[in-house]
Amino acid sequence: MTDEPVHASIRPVDGPDAHAADVAAAVLGHPAVIRLDGGPFGSIASYLPGHHLAGVRVGLADEPTEVAVVVRLGHPFPGLADEIAGRVRSVLGPVAVEVTFSDVGAADAVSVPARQEPWAGRRALWHRGTGADGPA
Repeated sequence: MTDEPVHASIRPVDGPDAHAADVAAAVLGHPAVIRLDGGPFGSIASYLPGHHLAGVRVGLADEPTEVAVVVRLGHPFPGLADEIAGRVRSVLGPVAVEVTFSDVGAADAVSVPARQEPWAGRRALWHRGTGADGPA
């Protein structure tokens, strides 16, 4: 056994946050998603060793997984929420998903990678929760 300290930056992530980066990548892969967002009050985030990932909160036990996004103008929210929830389920399996649309951008807006920065304090424009089997 060694007495070397374990640094938080090299600790493996376990629990629900272990899949947060995979969920973020799947959601950001949707052509209508510009970026992830912390959602209302910055509460939608995963806390990882050394940083946090705004826009994704993987639920514990029976809690839904939450994602908050900024999307391109011109996509109907109900269908888009179902598509984003489907991408989350492709990573996590049959889970309940809540999608929050924090803002909309121009149709030709450039997508940006997931940001790990403090809460932006934005209010949700539209929110839709879906159960594990799809829209409620």
